[in-house]
Amino acid sequence: MLGCFAWGRYVGSLGLFFLFLSGAALADHSDRVLRIGVEDHAFYPLFSFTGDEQKKSVLETILECFAEQYDVTFEYVPLPITRFKHWYEKDHIDFRVPDNPLWNSEQSESLKFSEPMMYLSQSTVVLAENQHLRLQQFERLGTLYGFTPSQHWQSRIESGELELVTDSSIKLLIRLLYSGVVQGLDLDIAVVRHYAEELGYNPEQLVLADGIQQSTIGYRMSTLKHPALLKQLNEFIATHEHKIQSWLDAKGINAVGE
Repeated sequence: MLGCFAWGRYVGSLGLFFLFLSGAALADHSDRVLRIGVEDHAFYPLFSFTGDEQKKSVLETILECFAEQYDVTFEYVPLPITRFKHWYEKDHIDFRVPDNPLWNSEQSESLKFSEPMMYLSQSTVVLAENQHLRLQQFERLGTLYGFTPSQHWQSRIESGELELVTDSSIKLLIRLLYSGVVQGLDLDIAVVRHYAEELGYNPEQLVLADGIQQSTIGYRMSTLKHPALLKQLNEFIATHEHKIQSWLDAKGINAVGE
């Protein structure tokens, strides 16, 4: 279990309300609950907002420790990724996590973004026997429903040369990979290995396709109305860089930089 510097208290409200107390006061926000829109599925160990203290994700730990230090109260609001672009206008949230300017071409001018809290690896996870497949040899690729495929796959998907198989269950996608229905998963390898192990598979059988381009994308916090808090978060990220890295190392998350 990842540890913070002080302590946090979980308050149950549909299993997704967290109250964090202690640390230095942030006067502008300490008297109200700030609503953070989060994806309504788990992507552990990167993010998972279930309130399970024994299975806390890195992104949740970062936000919890920030909240403790700056006396902020967060409510995590699980929302469907298919309505991601409409969360602010429809669901009255204060922040969105994770977020990135690349996902917001229509709103990028009005949205403000923090510095990256951590990075997602955009890579192709395959069984070890398929490690040397080249991009042109892939015929079926899996990813989560609502996720945007990595850029290097786009032209083959659009031309019909590559079939994109999507599902809302990462465990189903992993079963499809092990059974050969798909040749690879366009997902972070640390996440795929975690759920493969839960299913009873040997995670060491999962590797990155060495002939496919790898890239990373930063997980940031966005807001329309609270840039001052983002400034505080940026300070927190900068001053706790080594602590955050230790949490990432503990979970086997190796993506660095964009």
